[in-house]
Amino acid sequence: YILEMGIAIHSIIIGITLGTTMHRPTFVTLFMAMILHQFFEGIALGSSIVKAKIDSNLKVIGMMLFFSLTTPIGAIVGTSISGSYNDESKESFAIQGILNAMSAGILIYMALIHLIIEDFNNNEINGLIKLAMFTSILLGFGTTAIIALWA
Repeated sequence: YILEMGIAIHSIIIGITLGTTMHRPTFVTLFMAMILHQFFEGIALGSSIVKAKIDSNLKVIGMMLFFSLTTPIGAIVGTSISGSYNDESKESFAIQGILNAMSAGILIYMALIHLIIEDFNNNEINGLIKLAMFTSILLGFGTTAIIALWA
């Protein structure tokens, strides 16, 4: 449930960022990155829900719906406030930077504490697979950095 809430808060902030950048040239790039990002985030959350062995299908459906709605709700909020301020001002960029930093921090914390550490502490996984997992994480970081430079 903590992972779900962290990802939900992250998704709302991402949605707000997306909604406020609708009229900027970077919107399409951000939108495409967000789709890919939310896809993999959904897979991670879904696998965690399966691992948790939640006994109620209604709870699982509720969690899936909650995750599915958080980004669109954030986008609605962002779109509704986007015309009420000067989006080229220093204050606007500062607020957007703070929101992005909070969102990234939440996601990094959730990934490290609730997802990655669990897999690396699994004694049933041998060293070669753990090395492949570590290499995959580094490749993911590198790919994300390259995409961030491009975007």
